[in-house]
Amino acid sequence: MPLSQEYESILGFATTLVALAGVAVIGRTVAEAMFHRSIPPGGT
Repeated sequence: MPLSQEYESILGFATTLVALAGVAVIGRTVAEAMFHRSIPPGGT
């Protein structure tokens, strides 16, 4: 049955999407943290 192979490819695709989303969220969080840290509070 080609169903298992199709399911496997879909699962791999979903895993890749989740991994990319996780990396994007972590990278954005780190970037925001560093960005806010480099600017003194109250300074515009």
